[in-house]
Amino acid sequence: MGRTRGKRILLVVALLLAALICLPTRVLADGAVSRGAWLGHLVDTFDITVEEEDYPDNYYTDVDSTSPYYLSVMRAVNFGIVDLEGGQDFRPDDPLTREFAAKTLNYCLGYQLEEGTDYTFSDWADVEEDARDSAQVAVDRGWFQLVGGRFDPTAAVTQAEVDAMLADADEVWHSTDYVGGEDNIVIKQGVKVVPGGTDVSFSDDLETLTIADCPVTLASGDLFVVYVGDDIPVGLRAASVSASGSTTTVTVEAAAEEDVFDAYEYTREGTIDLSGAEDVSGTYSEGDFLVAQGGGKTLSFSKNVGAVGFNGSVSDLGFTYSWKHGTGYVGLDGLFSFTTSISGKSEGSLPLVVATDGMWTFEIDAHYSVDGKLAKTDTSRFEVGVQYDGGFRFVKSFTAEKSSFSGTANGYAGIELVGKCKVPYAIDARLGADLGGQATYNYDKWGDGVAPYVCENAEAHLHAEVFAYAKFGAGILIKPYDQTWVIWDVNNSPVRMVVHREDGALVPHCTRGKVYSYGDKYGTLGFGGDGSSQGWHRGDGGTWEPYAIYEYELDDRDRATITKYYGNMRSLIIPDTLDGHPVVAIGDAAFKGNAYLQSVMIPDAVTEIGGDVFQDCAS
Repeated sequence: MGRTRGKRILLVVALLLAALICLPTRVLADGAVSRGAWLGHLVDTFDITVEEEDYPDNYYTDVDSTSPYYLSVMRAVNFGIVDLEGGQDFRPDDPLTREFAAKTLNYCLGYQLEEGTDYTFSDWADVEEDARDSAQVAVDRGWFQLVGGRFDPTAAVTQAEVDAMLADADEVWHSTDYVGGEDNIVIKQGVKVVPGGTDVSFSDDLETLTIADCPVTLASGDLFVVYVGDDIPVGLRAASVSASGSTTTVTVEAAAEEDVFDAYEYTREGTIDLSGAEDVSGTYSEGDFLVAQGGGKTLSFSKNVGAVGFNGSVSDLGFTYSWKHGTGYVGLDGLFSFTTSISGKSEGSLPLVVATDGMWTFEIDAHYSVDGKLAKTDTSRFEVGVQYDGGFRFVKSFTAEKSSFSGTANGYAGIELVGKCKVPYAIDARLGADLGGQATYNYDKWGDGVAPYVCENAEAHLHAEVFAYAKFGAGILIKPYDQTWVIWDVNNSPVRMVVHREDGALVPHCTRGKVYSYGDKYGTLGFGGDGSSQGWHRGDGGTWEPYAIYEYELDDRDRATITKYYGNMRSLIIPDTLDGHPVVAIGDAAFKGNAYLQSVMIPDAVTEIGGDVFQDCAS
């Protein structure tokens, strides 16, 4: 017997954005497929695409832009499929193993084992711990056959096995394709119908239904249908009925779908109208704003509390919920962007927005805990959904379109978006996404009298997760699904940023030999706000290359006026000093035409700002 492990089987699908790519398929001499070619198949099957300017950082020493697998690896990293620690060899030409294939495909399909499931292969201890459940999924789905009861994790995967795995994945992925159309609702003979448009309302516990001017006569024990939400029919059984004047009050119980309907299919989809968005906290003040545009398709907001500021937008917030042939689905997708700037020591949360449209309620909240200076910009598309078809699957997608960090701080800052949909006796869902950044700052003062005397290390990475709670049905609801899925963390963030200074000078790695949480594996990427005019980055070959971030001029008191900025920050904290010189002024057109810059924190010591400083910047 294998070791007991896992949870109730949940079929979890990563529904990723469109655009097919073509990639050379490298088959090794023995008929096995390479690791790089396998990633090409995955990004093709799941339509994974990332704009060239938004490719994640390349952390691997043996994959550069000339590699035939470069695009596939970058796209797989951006979607969290690859989580190999940076600075290592990826080995794209190595044979694809059963373990790597099962783990990466199951990341996209995301099956989880039913509680109490035993591993059916005897060599489970030879499989990496975080791949064991995926190995069992591979066996259960028929991707691999056991040989002598063994999974054999290092065995090379054949082309025939690859073809079978991808065919299965394609079928699962397309099962979430819902196309709206006419409802197919057939109510069984003898079931009473309260027509659509009748004024009905439920108590909070859904046990009591009130009907105004009920056009049909209901009695205890009757099966009947009422229309709720977006004209969705639900089946109920009357436990008791009373009437007072024009009001009928019914104590109800959920009825089984097969007792009420001969056919029950519907789909509702659309875009949430954000025109009615409100300041949920009542704390928006002068200088803050909350504005809906484009017929309610875009909502922009800005809110500042002391040294904490958040501003951003949400747009194209789409929804789908459906029930067909015993299969239910609810999903939410959209684009959101936010910029935050925090200075000092701050911790808390800011309820920013609440909007209601029909059966949907949408909320935006900011949360933060920062000590130091942090400026951050993120723009991401997301999709989150739950499908039920005898079991559950979690539909998830996250695309980082633009991200940047600046500053020296410890802490976290992020935005949470939540959509709630509740249709009595049909659907109860809470779907959302959380996007933010984690920053770490270390200050080490060495006391041995040897240079460097002080090391400062600032690091940051993206964090993203999606979450879903859902119940479905046509009267009797199946038990709820509740799941959170981390897309990016410190191990697979598509962007990691590192700044290391020694005695005030920016250097590519710690000469003292101290290993920080990232070490020097990910490079310094024009972090900004760190007090140096020069930065470092790693080229394709892994060599360190210097580049200028700022140009400046000194006055007769050795004070700096910034005359040009070359960095790629979207959120920038202008440093208090540059190479040890206090920054007191910004010259004419210093940031003009910078295609990245969206927000800037200017130190109090800057008392002069020239003309056209931020003209033609990103925003």
